[in-house]
Amino acid sequence: MRTEEIKRSSTVFLLSLAMVLSIVSVTFTFTQLSLAQPEEERHLIVISIDGCRWDYLQDENLINIRQMIEEGAVANHMVITNPSMTGPGHITLLTGAWTGKHGIMLNQFYDRQLGFINFFGEIPPEEQVNYLQAEPLWVPAEDAGLNTAAVHWTSTAGEYEGRRVDTVVPFSSMPDHDRIEHAIQIINDNKPNLLLVYTGGVHSESYNYGPGSDEVKNKLRIIDGWIGEIFDAVKEAGLWNSTDFIITSDHGFTEGYSRQICPSYVLANIGIGYEFVLWGAFGHIFLSNPDQAENAKTLFVGMEGVDEVYTKAEIENLNLYNLYNENRCGDVVIVSKYGYQVAGSMWGPYENAVENVHENRYRAGSHGYPGDLQDMWGIFLAYGAHIRRANLGEVRQVDVAPTIAAIAGFPPPEDADGEALNVVKTIFTSILPSESEGLPGEDVIFLVTVKNTGSTAENYLLENVDNSGWALELENNVIEVPAGENRTTTLAVTIPENAEPGTEDLITITATSIENENVSDNDSCIAHVIPPKAELSLVALYKVGLDLDLYFDNGSKLVVKFYTYDDAFENENVIETFTPPWHVEENKSARHPEGIGVKKARLVLTYEDTENVISTIASFTVARDDIFGRVMEIKGRWPIASPDERNALFQEIMDIKGQWPFAPS
Repeated sequence: MRTEEIKRSSTVFLLSLAMVLSIVSVTFTFTQLSLAQPEEERHLIVISIDGCRWDYLQDENLINIRQMIEEGAVANHMVITNPSMTGPGHITLLTGAWTGKHGIMLNQFYDRQLGFINFFGEIPPEEQVNYLQAEPLWVPAEDAGLNTAAVHWTSTAGEYEGRRVDTVVPFSSMPDHDRIEHAIQIINDNKPNLLLVYTGGVHSESYNYGPGSDEVKNKLRIIDGWIGEIFDAVKEAGLWNSTDFIITSDHGFTEGYSRQICPSYVLANIGIGYEFVLWGAFGHIFLSNPDQAENAKTLFVGMEGVDEVYTKAEIENLNLYNLYNENRCGDVVIVSKYGYQVAGSMWGPYENAVENVHENRYRAGSHGYPGDLQDMWGIFLAYGAHIRRANLGEVRQVDVAPTIAAIAGFPPPEDADGEALNVVKTIFTSILPSESEGLPGEDVIFLVTVKNTGSTAENYLLENVDNSGWALELENNVIEVPAGENRTTTLAVTIPENAEPGTEDLITITATSIENENVSDNDSCIAHVIPPKAELSLVALYKVGLDLDLYFDNGSKLVVKFYTYDDAFENENVIETFTPPWHVEENKSARHPEGIGVKKARLVLTYEDTENVISTIASFTVARDDIFGRVMEIKGRWPIASPDERNALFQEIMDIKGQWPFAPS
């Protein structure tokens, strides 16, 4: 193909592509894409890693998680709801509401009307949702017509105001990897728009061996592998380009506590009656007479292990810890220091106001403390087809549910206290074709498209970088894209005159909003120098066939040199004489000048003196398979051959018979 033809081909490609994309006059500077395209169906998978502290993800061996961190939107840390426990945390993730509003005060809690509720221990999975006092996010998702699913996530198995999650694997004690396998099955069979997956994460390892232990690190590496399995399942289901992922957690961990505060002992000795004392770093005391709250509070102010103590009225009026709940917040709430927790009235009896934890109850790790303490911080990272690359800094657990809604495309839960995080891309950059080729000195043309999915028009600065230093030229470096529309421009890549055949240049185009540099996206393409092609084959015993597509910027002759099987030179055939630069694209044959059988042939580039070889381009040795193939061709030709041709074929058979013993097998 000649240079002019290739340039013409590139132009035809670009014009054809523009005709497909364009719906406006060719006099416009940019091509506008049709807006009458169907809405893309999105998929979002949310994975909870129970007990994963904010600093657990720094391990470089977490291959899939590190990829998400490097390419997605990641929080430095996530402030947790109070108390920092599995039940309250997962319901906050589900509702976007603080604990006092959603009402799940602890994994077990007390309600003045309902009594003691062992939420995780005795309430069947399908009934857990009945205790929620805030709307879960799957309700607006269902109302929006989305296909929803949940694996082992609390409060997703029952009905809330007449709506259910479409596919549920209920909360149970199944092994973590079984939950992952259920999730993969749901991805394959149901392709849900929203899938919530709970894992036990590193909770047990942090409890039993302490935060940051080798056991925690090893379990996280296993979980990272499970995340990779989910990635693979999404790809196999053909959903990768429409799926986003969120990895988050319910709470962090600190060292275990060895001392416990015993309100039931203190109150009994003073003669203040109580109905129930709820255990944990936040100890809720439900008094028989709530009017005694102020008196009861004074008993614990300044006590060993007590950080703060408040009455229910103070928690309501000062909005402390977002814990106020009419029936489920204690009349007095004790907030313990690290190393201490409040002992519940369901245990005991106790012998002191503060005493050592029984050795059977001691654990190396603990949690439940205020969610704004560093050790209690959790994780949040988002990654996928619609997620921008960003460092989010500090985020709040209540922001996760609204963010899930924003990514998946439905309204946030009506009781959410949080706001959607800025993680969704509003710009998409693409380049077509992804790869293209040309000859040295030619321009390779690409079409760059910038799509604005935001709500306002944006001006974008287009910048390019490459890894080979070839000349790059964008038709437009700044483009304005109205909200919800696309614009395109062209990229010309000039292949250097001295570029070697087969070399390439990787080019990345980044489009960045001039108004907001955090709004950015990029795509890449590859420009190739047309790779050389030189294939030799046996046409007849006396000549070789050549299939060539070559470019030369030096030399003057293309020569086929013939050799014996022992590499002794026999003769040569000059097949092309040229002046560089020169491109040859043809099929031809080269006969042995002496009319004898070809044993070895080498295609070489030379100067005018053919003994001055610049390079050997291709080599060919005639083997027995080649000779046998030629015999079959002669056999097929013989019945229709003329007498003269038969004589020539018979002579070739005789020469083949003589060459056969020396040919390699």
